[in-house]
Amino acid sequence: MIQNFLYMSGYGLFVWAAFSITFISCGIVFYKTQKTLKKYEREFAKEIKVVMEERLWRTDDNPKAQANELFNTIMFHAHPYGKPIVGWMNDLENMTHKDAEEWYKNWYGPNNAILVVAGDVKASEVFKMAEKYFGQIPAIVLPERKPQQEPKQNGTRTSILKAPSKLSYVQMGYRAPTLDKNSQTTSKDQFALEVLVGILSQSSSARLTQNLVRDSRAALNVCLLYTSDAADEE
Repeated sequence: MIQNFLYMSGYGLFVWAAFSITFISCGIVFYKTQKTLKKYEREFAKEIKVVMEERLWRTDDNPKAQANELFNTIMFHAHPYGKPIVGWMNDLENMTHKDAEEWYKNWYGPNNAILVVAGDVKASEVFKMAEKYFGQIPAIVLPERKPQQEPKQNGTRTSILKAPSKLSYVQMGYRAPTLDKNSQTTSKDQFALEVLVGILSQSSSARLTQNLVRDSRAALNVCLLYTSDAADEE
């Protein structure tokens, strides 16, 4: 869908989405007026099928991905992180180009974007080109984000997923503090957690890897992750 809003010259477009960001990478980007949106309904019909197929092989036919999706729904009851990034299959089956267009108009404005340029360039020329090709795009009024705080968790949440798999897979998670929206914090816990992750699992000599994989051979692989810049406070 995004490709239909951009006219490209150079070496291609690459797009990926995470819970809190949509990343667009391309050689050279030129803005194309939204007057052309009407002609892309047929393109949307094709692209949504590609997304549905991608969900099938990435998640629905992947036991580990199914487990991760289930984990997120258990961990987050109110926060959007509990929902898949591309949506459930039922969402995709019922989505229209109008839905995508509305989302685009609500969120895809220059005042809600960050432009990153890499390569053998001069900063002065980059700013001139950015002003030339993006300066004409008007800012948008962003929708107000209402608090979506998680209800108090009063006990351990567990679930068992049954799916075709040669090996068992265990995933556990804990709520932890993150940096605020300005990447600042009044606590040192976030930085301590970053260090802890490195000590426990980020190398071949890390403690969990050494104890569970090499010594006891209870697992084939151990991975510990912590995201300090996740949206909201924890």
